[in-house]
Amino acid sequence: MAGIDPLIVDVYAGDPITGSWQKLADAGEPWDGAILHCTQGRVTNDEGWFLSNWRALHAVKRANWFGGAYDYWIASDNDVAQAERFLTLIDAAGGWHENSLWPVIDVEHGGNDGVTKQRVVDGVSTWSAWILAHTGRRPMLYGGSLLSDLGITDHLGCGLLWVARWAATLPPSTYESIGWSRDRLWGWQYVGSPSGGSPVPAGYPSTTPIGQLDTTAMVIDDAAGPTAPLAWVKSRLGSLLD
Repeated sequence: MAGIDPLIVDVYAGDPITGSWQKLADAGEPWDGAILHCTQGRVTNDEGWFLSNWRALHAVKRANWFGGAYDYWIASDNDVAQAERFLTLIDAAGGWHENSLWPVIDVEHGGNDGVTKQRVVDGVSTWSAWILAHTGRRPMLYGGSLLSDLGITDHLGCGLLWVARWAATLPPSTYESIGWSRDRLWGWQYVGSPSGGSPVPAGYPSTTPIGQLDTTAMVIDDAAGPTAPLAWVKSRLGSLLD
């Protein structure tokens, strides 16, 4: 799979992983890490799962290897309390590491029926501001259809976008319509664990060495070739991404 962008898997408790993070790392490029579902509002579906997997993910020894975590934002919950719970669990698992990706806020339809545009803008921006104040790191936004359906183009206090589109192509309108430019698009989740046989970009895998999992191509600044996203991320993990 030479010549394709670095790939990151997105995993939550209950995903059918066959093997370990070390197995994924040993598979080599383009497999470069994982992002774990940490919290859903103030709820943790399986705290033990997250704690052990965060530690195992960061125990992998490899030059190009990243670990991350996300909070699935719930509109009916308290924004600051959600952010506090997210960071509390990260701290309990050992905290951030030098190869940890930015904190991620996941903003989707599920569990947020009837949410208004203003509630999303105010709530997610509050979450992001709290995370920035307590970590010195500007979060990354995972989003797509909810933002588009509500006409949200605000960056919600985030520095990068991670967009989901389970298809073989990613038209610029996918991210430009929600207010983001190509240089701030960190990744494209091009296949999901429930979809299995959805079309994928030419030359890209539809499954991973450890099972059928959500898979993201790290595409930011990839005009210079497949290694550019890795270099870009490594050089900016400690930055605010203003």
